[in-house]
Amino acid sequence: METPPALSIYANQAYDSEGNPVATLGIDRQDSSVVVWVRSEEIDLFSQVRDAEWQSRVSIRIGQCAGSPVFWCADAEKITLLIGPDDETWGVAITLPLLALDKIVAALHEHREWLATTPRFVRPPR
Repeated sequence: METPPALSIYANQAYDSEGNPVATLGIDRQDSSVVVWVRSEEIDLFSQVRDAEWQSRVSIRIGQCAGSPVFWCADAEKITLLIGPDDETWGVAITLPLLALDKIVAALHEHREWLATTPRFVRPPR
């Protein structure tokens, strides 16, 4: 039996290209790494991911990665991130154990207050 790769999940505070506060959700494994930019209003959507069964062609759009939307779906054992223009023509798929979803939500909730209270960042004119 193959040992699953080590998994590290974390979130940090950042600003998107429009100056809005976002959480950057990092998911690192031995063989890959991905960062998803999540807005404050998207965090509660993670509660729907367990019910987004891909066999029924259901996914939940949460966050962005490399300029593309991220679609989340699940089955009894795993969650899958589909990164691309939509959940049918995605370019990258990442599969994680279902238990990772609780770690993702916990990491994002650490920054929820900052996301809710931090004003938009406006760059000074040059």
